[in-house]
Amino acid sequence: MSNPKGQVTDLLRKLKYDTDTAIKSLQAFNTTLGELMPRVEEVESLEGRAAGAKRQFDDATKRYQETQAALVDATANLMQVQTKLGSAATDYQALRTKVYAIPN
Repeated sequence: MSNPKGQVTDLLRKLKYDTDTAIKSLQAFNTTLGELMPRVEEVESLEGRAAGAKRQFDDATKRYQETQAALVDATANLMQVQTKLGSAATDYQALRTKVYAIPN
């Protein structure tokens, strides 16, 4: 029969070795996580800035559309004024022609 005390000692040594190996792996993992945390914070900061930039872009787009609509209205008003002025100029020329046609 084998020595049970020796088997227990071997099992304890193997358990200690496995535990030490797992701890070393976890320490490396923990170190890597520690190195990644500043990058995670940087990404979160960039996400916040991107959201702010999107809000600014949406606001600028809305203002652009409002300005574009106002420009279309102003162009339509200008065309109406030009039509009225053109009509008035034509009437003026006709009247002027009649006035100069009257003999002195």
